Amino acid sequence: MGKVDYEAGVPCQRRDDFVWNTDYCISPTTCFRPVRRKKYATRDMAIYLPFATVVGGLFMCPNFRATGINCTNENAVPIKPLIADFSGYKWTEYPSYTSVEQQVPYLYTPDMLDVRFRRPFSSEDWSEFLDVNEDYDWSEDDRTAINKAVTDSLNLLHGYLDASDEVIVQATSWTHWSNMFGQLEGATRKLVSKTLRSMADRISIDEKRVR
Repeated sequence: MGKVDYEAGVPCQRRDDFVWNTDYCISPTTCFRPVRRKKYATRDMAIYLPFATVVGGLFMCPNFRATGINCTNENAVPIKPLIADFSGYKWTEYPSYTSVEQQVPYLYTPDMLDVRFRRPFSSEDWSEFLDVNEDYDWSEDDRTAINKAVTDSLNLLHGYLDASDEVIVQATSWTHWSNMFGQLEGATRKLVSKTLRSMADRISIDEKRVR
């Protein structure tokens, strides 16, 4: 949303996941730390609905190795919320004849005009809903609500992927496949998007952190 001022890539192996709640340092004194919201902090599978899910936030923290200062809710500087990007915009690069790199968009920070900037938060200060160490308090009701929402979401995605597989099997040519998949995608994209967004929004837990 708007002009890109800064972008950074995090190298991951094929089966590795993005590491949250860790420092990514750009200088001897400055690091950035991505932090998840409470209702996403227990997820092992980092799949989020693109353009609609505010996953967490980005904070600037002191570099502990250089300064000996731990990053806390008091000294961390909130930058902006982090929104899930669309991984379908991925591309492949060939830095050498023997290596291949796949670049996958994962997260972005919104422009101030983005309507999603503060939608999930009931306060102007979005950072007060996040803990820079993801040290949240969990009740049994919290875990039950999150597990149910994640299970329902994954079941929906599996159904969508199964339907897509049937289209691929039935296709007799590239043109046929392209047309059939286009029809399937157009008919289900809005339904899947709306349902997943609704499931995420229905996770009713208290996200206000306790300092």
